[in-house]
Amino acid sequence: MRKVTRPDEPLSLRTHKAEWTRDLLDALERSKVAGERVSNSLKSRYNQDDVREALCRMYDNLCCYCESSVRDVAWEHIEHYKPKSLFPELTFEWTNLHLACPKCNVAKGDQWEDDHPILDPTEPLAFEEHVSFKEPEAAAEGVVQVALSDRGRTTIKHAALNRDTLCEARLDVYLHSLVLAHKLAREREHPNAELAREQAFKTCTKCRLASMVWWVLVDVVGIRP
Repeated sequence: MRKVTRPDEPLSLRTHKAEWTRDLLDALERSKVAGERVSNSLKSRYNQDDVREALCRMYDNLCCYCESSVRDVAWEHIEHYKPKSLFPELTFEWTNLHLACPKCNVAKGDQWEDDHPILDPTEPLAFEEHVSFKEPEAAAEGVVQVALSDRGRTTIKHAALNRDTLCEARLDVYLHSLVLAHKLAREREHPNAELAREQAFKTCTKCRLASMVWWVLVDVVGIRP
């Protein structure tokens, strides 16, 4: 997981979220009292083009949890940090919306932990204090994410961040990052070493699996930004 900065609220939410929230909460109340079915159209009004585009820019088309590329291979999901089934009043709140891949979003589902909530990429936190990675001892292992705190454990569990396919995908990026990191370390005296190091860190802030690439550079090989 990597930190992102949330842009301004999209116009569709600024204009309509109060109305949409009122309509949804009224429909949910009628459902409780009279058993009326709540229309999917009421529940999914957040799915607007400007909301989706803002989230894609915010996350560089990467999943907020696993940092995999989304748009190249699947329809991205608008993820509710606090599940809309449990917190319907937050269904259209901009600060509650994120971008996720289908696998992370489906895995997370309606799970929520009050005491140790899943990490939020927009929080002012040092995420390296909550989650990290474990170097593989064999190719068959892949690269596993490890928890360093209770919130880290919640995050890994709720988003299924150690599913087999993801651990395998991390391995390939880990090996390429390791080659790059050792090359940078060997060439510290090269005239362009500083430029190469700066470019490597700049690139890995927005690349696929960015937090793992950063971990390889800093924690595994010991290169400082």
